[in-house]
Amino acid sequence: MPANTILTAAEKKISTDLLQLMGVKDLPAGMTRAALEQQMEQRHQLTHVAGTEETLVYVYVQTAGTANTALLAPYVWNITNSDPGNSLVVAWVDATNLEKLALLESVRSIRTVSPPSTRSG
Repeated sequence: MPANTILTAAEKKISTDLLQLMGVKDLPAGMTRAALEQQMEQRHQLTHVAGTEETLVYVYVQTAGTANTALLAPYVWNITNSDPGNSLVVAWVDATNLEKLALLESVRSIRTVSPPSTRSG
């Protein structure tokens, strides 16, 4: 995507790594889509559904207030957790549905789930 291309309102709700996976934003120099997918798989942020063409990404969906999670159901593969108090839903979403999910008025942002990190020392 050229640097001067303007993101749509839905795309502005989606994190950069997911936009890169979707092909909306350019990958960093030297990075390929296959390498990005492999990196995300190693971080347990992406998986492929056996026997299908589906590429699922593990995401946080920030919603507006107390949005009904049933509104998200048509666009997510599986809701794994939710925190209504913080307007947060954790779900596996088919990468092809990310923009459709972001188009929902009740969705504020979509970003990949960050793996836990531990520090020693």
